[in-house]
Amino acid sequence: MSNRNVPLFLAVATALCFASCNSGSGSRSTAGATDSTASVSSLTKDEARLIAKEAFIYGFPLVDNYRIQYSFFVAKDNTEYKALYNVLYNTQRVATPDDKAMQTPNSDTPYGNLGLDLRAEPIVLTVPVIEKTRYFTIQLIDAYHGHQ
Repeated sequence: MSNRNVPLFLAVATALCFASCNSGSGSRSTAGATDSTASVSSLTKDEARLIAKEAFIYGFPLVDNYRIQYSFFVAKDNTEYKALYNVLYNTQRVATPDDKAMQTPNSDTPYGNLGLDLRAEPIVLTVPVIEKTRYFTIQLIDAYHGHQ
């Protein structure tokens, strides 16, 4: 399966999971495990399409974030590789069209990347004093691409 098909596969698999785990709301029967197959097969195309759409919207940020994390911090043979987890990497150039793992808002701004692995312990980030005439920003993004 190509990397481009992973989000689609996740959406379809999640949709099937949601459909087979029908909670019985509405007029559907919940008589037992054997009903799950009947419940899935009785979905209309519109219901299945809605479930797949919701699953894709829910799952895509996780899959896309993993794709970026993998290319930046795991796959050392990837041209987009930056550094190991918990090691700050500052790119020594601005982004070019060859940088395809993640879109960047500015093509004239150098970026730093840091993948945080918080499984063992919390990590404290400290920022040195920055001159008041300089602009800087630090963006933290969770697995759902939520900006903190």
